[in-house]
Amino acid sequence: MVATDLDPRFTFESFVVGPANRLASAAARRAADAPGTSYNPLFIYSGSGLDKSHILSGIAHYAIKVHPEYGVVYLTVEVFLDEFTRALQDGTQDELRERYEELHILLLDDVQFLTGQKEAQEMLLRLLDQLSASGGQIVLASD
Repeated sequence: MVATDLDPRFTFESFVVGPANRLASAAARRAADAPGTSYNPLFIYSGSGLDKSHILSGIAHYAIKVHPEYGVVYLTVEVFLDEFTRALQDGTQDELRERYEELHILLLDDVQFLTGQKEAQEMLLRLLDQLSASGGQIVLASD
């Protein structure tokens, strides 16, 4: 399963590595190359506009290319919250949880918007526990 809106321009090859982002870039490459083995979960934090989304997209592009059999999802918390809200309204929370539990790599952007979303935080925490226990890779990014 690949549920993404990836910009084809945002890859590791187009990411400019400098002194300020060298560690984040190396950890992201490691997470993409060997998902679930180190830096798991990987949390990337920086100010707005400093290419966190580019790194997440780079992980997704690389993982899809190197591990085509893996389920890879890159999405924003806004999309996750929309799906979660619809699942609550429709009574399909179990189906939503099962869909995400089948992943190998979950890339979640803008997690700062989970503030005040107790039910969504709890579902995401259960999902992260499940993915981690099954060897899946989790990468979160926040301003």
